[in-house]
Amino acid sequence: MGQNKEELKKLLSFITTLTEQPGNEEFVAGLRAILLSDTPGIEKSKLEEIYEYCIERNSRNQATDFYKNFPIDELRNELVESYILMEGFRRRGDFLNFCAHLFKQIEGVANYICNLPEYQQIFTNLLDCPAIFKYDKDSQPYRDPESPSVAVLIYDAYGQTSDGREKKNNALKKQQIQDKIKIAMYLAGYAACLYSHSEFKAFGFNIFKLYLVRCAADHSGATRTEKQEPIYREAVENPGKHYIEFMTLLNSVISKVSVGFLAKDDLFKFAESYGVEECVGVVTSILPGAIFIQINGAKPRQVPYDAYDHQISFNEGNIVNVKVKKGNIVGVELHLESH
Repeated sequence: MGQNKEELKKLLSFITTLTEQPGNEEFVAGLRAILLSDTPGIEKSKLEEIYEYCIERNSRNQATDFYKNFPIDELRNELVESYILMEGFRRRGDFLNFCAHLFKQIEGVANYICNLPEYQQIFTNLLDCPAIFKYDKDSQPYRDPESPSVAVLIYDAYGQTSDGREKKNNALKKQQIQDKIKIAMYLAGYAACLYSHSEFKAFGFNIFKLYLVRCAADHSGATRTEKQEPIYREAVENPGKHYIEFMTLLNSVISKVSVGFLAKDDLFKFAESYGVEECVGVVTSILPGAIFIQINGAKPRQVPYDAYDHQISFNEGNIVNVKVKKGNIVGVELHLESH
């Protein structure tokens, strides 16, 4: 009985604190409705109802604060609701559903990012770009030419398997969810500015482990392989450790994306210029809707329709600045001498 009294005192103190905080008017009104109902006295069920009401209110405040700086407005309400559900399952000790709703938040962010055409273009342009930065002797960052490419970093294929080559040719929105998450984290979390390969591999492994638990919660019927089973078991048999580990994972994704997503426009410009070689050519012929140029004495080539400004008048013999990427003409402008 004494212990129950102490619990009631804590509950009363907690309720008092909430009622005194500005912005909790709805909570106070709901509390009054419970306390002033026709039921004589306050039964245990009433106290439990009040307690749950307090906890839900606290969870909502916590979730709202967690996502307050998240830059994607369209997702914020959905993410907050998933966070509240996640917290509810954590409090009740339901590890599988906790993981399912935590994964849902990361999945929602990754799907949104991978559906943006800007990130599709960025990813396509940076596939063969070295993925890791280093510092030189003057502490200046540079892309390490010996580091794995972005494609290798994401798919962990090291150029040895057809799996990696086939995956990278898929549109982002058609990628597998684990790959989507890694792509979103690299491009929108790290803004393609990563300094540790091992850090990213650890991130990918934790996402994979979380994914295995999420699949178990969804009862998808997927059979775990012999290699997957011990990874899954290590998580579900040590929930205390993994509540913390997976919450740290969620915090890492949201905090990094909250910053890196804001660099999208700068990253797009870099990706557009990556691998572009500049040279000089000459216009050899003009046809209706078509321009042909010669580069370094080679056979004249037609300029792609979207590679030049159609408001500019080109003439045979014009000297032009040409941008070439992976052997394709991606830009043509009049040389200063031709203006």
